[in-house]
Amino acid sequence: MDGPLENVFFSDDPKTLEIYVRRSKHEVQYGVPSQERINVAHLELCMRMPMEYIPDPRTVIEDA
Repeated sequence: MDGPLENVFFSDDPKTLEIYVRRSKHEVQYGVPSQERINVAHLELCMRMPMEYIPDPRTVIEDA
């Protein structure tokens, strides 16, 4: 994941990281090329968290 991006936390369009898992009994053959498309109906959201700068730039300015 590239980073840090400009204005991630202080933008009008806040960014969110979402992690999905595939809940399907169909096995995926890893390392084997395939033209099969993933059916997103089998995806389940496991985690969602806001992206923010750490440390907060305002704190760095205050500490300076």
